[in-house]
This record gives sequence, structure tokens and C-alpha cells, in this order.
Amino acid sequence: MKIIIAGYWGWHHYEESFSIALERLGHTVIPFKTSIYFNGKLGRLQEIIPFNGHAVKEMNTDLLNLIEKEKPDLFFAWRCTHLRSFTIKKINNKNIISVSYNNDDPFGNLHNIKLPWHHKFLWRMYLDNLQYFNFNYFYRKNNIKDSKIYKANNPSLMLPAFIPWKDFPIELKPEELVKYKCDVVFIGHYEKDNRVN
Repeated sequence: MKIIIAGYWGWHHYEESFSIALERLGHTVIPFKTSIYFNGKLGRLQEIIPFNGHAVKEMNTDLLNLIEKEKPDLFFAWRCTHLRSFTIKKINNKNIISVSYNNDDPFGNLHNIKLPWHHKFLWRMYLDNLQYFNFNYFYRKNNIKDSKIYKANNPSLMLPAFIPWKDFPIELKPEELVKYKCDVVFIGHYEKDNRVN
């Protein structure tokens, strides 16, 4: 298949590793990097509070131009918070399978979780668009239930994975054993939203 993956493309363990895995399975992946559109003060503002400003319009126009040029079989939106519903509908009208995936929890406002102020706005376009994607994948089981409030098509779970070419057992040298020996290891990240404690 020919697949366009739209996303931020800022961390190797997200879109990049997913793309490498698809390419190893024989698919062609074309990246579309949303991060390049949100520069300067106004661009940064549009990044944290998606609205139909210049950066969002330019990004959506360029995406549709890429879709027209490449004619992919599948369009995969990785946590795309700046896609216009018009864009997704146009993609669907070309008989391209449209898929969204989000490893964050966009439904925090439904559960009165204390979130950064901009999250109230950050997820608005994304949530409105769940009804237009052919398939919607989530990281958390409870997000499947929450997504039905927004009429999400075919909500499913896409479980986390490891990257086999980066994550594998290694043999430590004696001096490394001394340096790193411990009883408990924390692997991951946390944020100052009660996860620290």
C-alpha cells in the first residue's frame, strides 16, 4: 500500500518508527510533517489553540495537494489536532481510507481532570473530526467508550509497542553493572498532573 502519515514527526518513537515498521512490511510511506507550519508567535498560538488561521489553512491545503499528487491508498493522521473536517471529507471522497490515531487522552475534559488551560481548545477540531475518519484508534480502552459521544467511526484500541531495532536486551560490562545496578527502574515519562507522586 501507499500510505501518507501526517503528524508532528518530532520524536523517533512515534511516526518515524511506525513508518519504518510499515516499510519493512513492504508498504510505501510518505511523511507529511505538520510541525513545519507553526512558526513565529502566531504559528505557535495556532499550534496550542487550533483555529482556522494562516498556518492551519496552509497545512490543510498542502496536505490535499500531496494527496492529489501521490494518490495514496491510506491516509493515517497521527494525533492531528489541526485537520479541518473539509480536508478529511475530501480525502474520503477520493476513496482513500482515512485513519486517526492518538496516544494522548483527548477526552480529559469529559472527566473533569485538571489539565492545562489550552487543552479545552487543543482537542476541539480533533474531536469534531472523529466522525469523519473511517477508523479511529486510541491508546486507552476508556477512550473507545468516550469517542462514541463524538460519533467516532470504528473506534478501536491500538496497543503500545516496542521498537525491535532499538529496544532489545544488552549485555552490560562489569563496570556498567556497578554503575547501573538497582532494584527498581522507571522507564517512561511523567508530567506534573499528579503522575509525579
